[in-house]
Amino acid sequence: MSSASTHSPDDLPAVPSGADVCDLLVIGGGLAGLAAAERAARDGASVRLLEAGSRVGGVVGTERVAGPDGDWLFESGPHSVPGTARHFAAAVERLGLAERVVKSRAAADTRYLLWRGRLLALPSSPLGLLRTRLVSWRTKLRFLRESKRPWSAPADDRDPTLGELVTERFGADAAERIAGAFVRGVYAGEATALGTRSAFPRLWAGLLEHRSILAFLRASAGPVRTRLHSFEDGLGELPAAFARALGECVELERPVARIERDAHGRWCAHLADGTTRRGRALVLAVPAAVATALLEPVLAGDSRARAALDAVAATRSNGVRLVQLGLTGPLPASWIDGFGFLVPPDEARTRGVRLLGALVPSNVFDGRAPSGGATAACFYRLEGEVAAESPAATTERAQRELAAAIGAAPRDLRVATARALDWPAGAGGIPEYAPGHDRRIAALDAAIARVAGNLALAGSYTSGVSVDDVLARGERAAEGLLAGLAATASDRPTDPRTL
Repeated sequence: MSSASTHSPDDLPAVPSGADVCDLLVIGGGLAGLAAAERAARDGASVRLLEAGSRVGGVVGTERVAGPDGDWLFESGPHSVPGTARHFAAAVERLGLAERVVKSRAAADTRYLLWRGRLLALPSSPLGLLRTRLVSWRTKLRFLRESKRPWSAPADDRDPTLGELVTERFGADAAERIAGAFVRGVYAGEATALGTRSAFPRLWAGLLEHRSILAFLRASAGPVRTRLHSFEDGLGELPAAFARALGECVELERPVARIERDAHGRWCAHLADGTTRRGRALVLAVPAAVATALLEPVLAGDSRARAALDAVAATRSNGVRLVQLGLTGPLPASWIDGFGFLVPPDEARTRGVRLLGALVPSNVFDGRAPSGGATAACFYRLEGEVAAESPAATTERAQRELAAAIGAAPRDLRVATARALDWPAGAGGIPEYAPGHDRRIAALDAAIARVAGNLALAGSYTSGVSVDDVLARGERAAEGLLAGLAATASDRPTDPRTL
């Protein structure tokens, strides 16, 4: 990680007690909102962040559960960040977390797919691809020839789904079992529903440059496989560090009822308790449904802007139920020896498996389970029979399906503690970027700039669900607004503490 100075709350401009207007008002205390607030504060801007809940971080959080022989560490959202994530790495340095970083074990390199009731290792090399039973020989031949068939972007600016792209390049079984499983693991969605350009912009850019998926993958692969990163006490350390750095700039349990601009062009956030917070610029770092409700009155007078908002409001979100199991030893002899496994769509259709995938964090990082034990995180889409059953019933389902995947009986998994956590669609669920989503977000951004001004959107529903994508969007939102304020505001004090 690159070197950078760290900072504490004393280094950052705060909104003085009784101050009426801050430079940047941020609604939403997830990673995007925290990144926006911290970015503005680093530039010397006064900041106020309003979070409706009792903690910051959004879906990112960590719980430590004590046991007689040690602790289990459970994540409420993402479990790790790639070592190549540059916005994450920079934040780690600035927030003084470099000494807290832990890197994944070599076991994290081994990943599996559940196919025909058995775990098969995902191929990690061209030779492994030729040996795997996951795809047909016809598909293997298409893999070998793929770089010889130059790809061209659709002439009509169409955003093909990932399923369409992989089927055209490699075949239906590759789209179903490899791309399909991957998308279920990342988006809790289907490869046939996500636009490649919108959901996988790096792949799209690589295709435009290299005109081949395999050529892009070869060009982007480093000489050494990158380790995954987290912290000693889990990823929850990141939002906690942001909150410490921002100090009194953060206000918890402050739900916003509506927003409007006053006669001076300043943004007013009217809180549910009847009070108001004001800022020269505003970042909405909230879920799509909340952003839509707040923006509707602001954009109501402009039909084009309202149409752009309605198009984004229609974005589907996949709810997720996360079941976390804390296991004690002895573990079954067939226990998973790698990162975890994914379940492709055809396994769900033919065998009734509802599990999207399972991670084994205790294989990836030290300190995630007592000695001899393990942690398992099982992901389910919150729909159909899973949504209809109780969290306790899904926990039992997870134990059954996890045991079946490793060829064991449910009783062989000695569950000492379990947690079930729901992230409903629209309130922490994972957005599904349908084809053309990137264009719809761009149209809404342009409409807001034209009609509202000094307002920016951030959050996972805009452009990317990874930790690094969300941090980047928050930082860009703050940078753009600060640049606008610098260009237009003539009454800003030299020292923001004098507001």
